[in-house]
Amino acid sequence: MLYPGPRSRSLRAMIMTGLCAVLCAGAAACAGDAPPVAASSAPDTTDTGPADAPVQEDTSSGPAACESDAACASALGELTSCAVARCDLFSGQCVIANRPDGLGCDDGDSCTSNDFCQSGSCVGGVSVSCDDGNVCTEDSCVPGNGCTYEPREGDCDDGDPCTAADHCDGSACISTTPTTCDDANVCTTDTCQPVVGCVYTPNEGSPCDDADACTQSSSCSASGACVGESPVDCDDGNPCTKNTCDPASGCLSSLTESPCDDGDACTDEDLCSQGTCAGSTLDCDDEDPCTIDECVVDVGCTHTAFEGPCDDGEVCTENDTCGVEGLCTGEDVDCEDGNPCTFTTCDLVVGCTITELIGAACEDGDLCTVFDECGEGAVCISGPAPTCDDGNVCTNDTCDSAVGCVFTTHEDPCNDGNPCTENETCQEGFCAGSPASCDDENPCTTDTCGILTGCAHTPNTKDCDDGSACTANDLCDEGSCQGEPVDCADGNACTDDTCDDALGCQNPVLANDSPCEDGDLCTLNETCQGGTCSWTGATLSCEDGDDCTMDLCDPQVGCSFPSEPSCLPPTAWPVINELDYTQPGADTSDFIELLIVGEGTAIMELYALELVDGASQQLYDLIYLDQSAEHLVPGDRILIGPPSIANSGLEGVYGIVVLGDFLADGDGDGDAIRITRNGEELIDTVSYHGVVNGYNEGEGHIGADSSLLAEPTALGRCEDGQDTDDNAGDFTSMPPSPGETNICSN
Repeated sequence: MLYPGPRSRSLRAMIMTGLCAVLCAGAAACAGDAPPVAASSAPDTTDTGPADAPVQEDTSSGPAACESDAACASALGELTSCAVARCDLFSGQCVIANRPDGLGCDDGDSCTSNDFCQSGSCVGGVSVSCDDGNVCTEDSCVPGNGCTYEPREGDCDDGDPCTAADHCDGSACISTTPTTCDDANVCTTDTCQPVVGCVYTPNEGSPCDDADACTQSSSCSASGACVGESPVDCDDGNPCTKNTCDPASGCLSSLTESPCDDGDACTDEDLCSQGTCAGSTLDCDDEDPCTIDECVVDVGCTHTAFEGPCDDGEVCTENDTCGVEGLCTGEDVDCEDGNPCTFTTCDLVVGCTITELIGAACEDGDLCTVFDECGEGAVCISGPAPTCDDGNVCTNDTCDSAVGCVFTTHEDPCNDGNPCTENETCQEGFCAGSPASCDDENPCTTDTCGILTGCAHTPNTKDCDDGSACTANDLCDEGSCQGEPVDCADGNACTDDTCDDALGCQNPVLANDSPCEDGDLCTLNETCQGGTCSWTGATLSCEDGDDCTMDLCDPQVGCSFPSEPSCLPPTAWPVINELDYTQPGADTSDFIELLIVGEGTAIMELYALELVDGASQQLYDLIYLDQSAEHLVPGDRILIGPPSIANSGLEGVYGIVVLGDFLADGDGDGDAIRITRNGEELIDTVSYHGVVNGYNEGEGHIGADSSLLAEPTALGRCEDGQDTDDNAGDFTSMPPSPGETNICSN
């Protein structure tokens, strides 16, 4: 790495001086003893990289000397839209250079649009569309005349679905034949509408014939169909026939052998046979001695009960008789002995049995005892006295043996436990009071009372009035009425803008000669005169005594001291970080990535990028880096290449667009690129695919970028910005990563 030195001359003069050193064969050539190398010299035929940019030199009266592009524009006169007058930095003479390929122009042909420059000529772009949307015209474009529209003959479509046999007549599509919309359905009214075409409207309710022998009538439905109604009844009343209906022939009947009902309640399992329904005799014996069993044709089996004594065979019943239901039943034997301390049951074998219930609950007959229980000998033992407290402060609680707990009401003062009542007294057994007042007389609180919490005063956001004329839009906020301060400023620096709570805004005029501020930070000593702020003529001095600052005053911000670019130290600078020159002559993805290193700021107008042909050691392109930005900081990147790469949109990445295969491929003698400062100071240089003397750091060069590799390959520093002044050691092959951190393999 060669580090930048001090700036000594104007930028353009220095660039010309530095380039002369590159292009001239010796000191005599630069002094004028030999003609300078023109930018339009033929490119080295051994290099498959891009040829030098085509240059059209005006030789009618000899080359004109120049110092600027503006002087050449005047000297060379009017040029084609794809040529521009330039002052050649190397020869100091005017030349005609082609504008960049892809730049917009006009080729004079009215049948093309989006014309563009290519190799110094204006090339027609996209063909103009002359389509007028009319199928009855032949559309074409004639250079010089533009679009023409000739009538044609033949079929067409007039867009009306209610016409047929459309055809072109002159330039118009016409038809005289209407569209036929008959759907042969008596249940629709058939019409044609210009937008939708044929429309079939149902004739709902109109009579029709559905051709179905199984319906007695038919009519048109809402969907346009003929629907049958009132089905024909084909039932012949015989359970041993199957009755159906055929739409073509009508009712049909066939014999079945299915279960049926012969209508005789004294038969069961009725079955059809030869069209007749018959069953077997029903058995009506219910095996109950208390009933008379018989069968009635219309009713079926009957079981008539009779009354009389009987025996049901159970020891736990007595007085057994036949009842009206025809069943032999008896009365349950009563084994109850009336003692709550015994359990009596009836055993189906032995009859009544008695069991003592020791420890069981019982009742001793005294209602002022509780939890009585049975002891030995089936005796009920009295328990403790009951608790007669009913929890009601408005009753006197006592106990009577005959009636139990007695609760007598009183009218004494009480406490109902509700914080939302006050002055409570007992009334008819209830403790009641009047509602407690929770009103805090604050309009900005909502006053409520909760049975658990008592009075609550919740802040609200209602409209309110704080009583001050110096506030507006008063609203409740956190329990108080607050308004927005009224802006009493009248925009006049010579009035005293105040506010009185009772009267509102007051704007009295200040006395003459009172100091004021006119809003311009670059004026001084303004005073009020007749209510107006007037400037006395004094101005703010922004001189800081530093020759390396531009001392400026802005009426809005006051003094500012931006750095003078010519005085800024070059504390940050660009280095060559990555390049890709794969597929010579065809690759449109060539790019160069520069990385800002160091500290502070890099002033990009000081720097230029030179592209050098290795065989001739001549410059074939010069790129000024201030096209990216005026100032960059360490970590920023510059991408030089086609729009798809240069316009990356990545943060901290700035692009310079170069069209085409702009980077030489390093074939044979190699090629080089280098960065210069002020046109003469060498900042960084790299030779690739061969050493180019004077354009390399270290002994070796960086490797060849080959299109034969399986994946696209670039050459880049590993790591980013690493510079040991040895190109062969700093650079390696890697996947391309324009605008992002280099992808190192190790």
